[in-house]
Amino acid sequence: MAEQVTRTLPAQFIEDLGRDYGTQIAALTSLPVDTTKFAPQVAAQDALQTAAYTQATDPATGLGSFQPFLTKAGTAADAATALTGTGAGTGAGSIQSYMSPYQSDVIDTALTEFDRQAQAQKASSSTSIRYTWCIWWW
Repeated sequence: MAEQVTRTLPAQFIEDLGRDYGTQIAALTSLPVDTTKFAPQVAAQDALQTAAYTQATDPATGLGSFQPFLTKAGTAADAATALTGTGAGTGAGSIQSYMSPYQSDVIDTALTEFDRQAQAQKASSSTSIRYTWCIWWW
């Protein structure tokens, strides 16, 4: 038994275009390509941009002109670390000489009262818990 094959071919003008394209692409790919045309480029700076850069990098008028102030600030910070005496630092007694004796009496009285109230509250809460436990158990 013979096998029958059916092929559907494109129109003649499409075959001609494909053949012509294949010939032209082979000729184009054989030519060397100048890749320097694909290199990234940066636009040149205009006059205002150049002037701004020059002014910013000038040590007399630009960002460098702030250097004396930075040096003085560093010197002042170093000197401040050496301060000692009343009010200097955060240690115990650093502000003691500024406190009034009357103020310390008020603070001591208030703290004593807080402690007394805390003890009373603790005692009443433990009694009520025992009382509640006894009621629930019976």
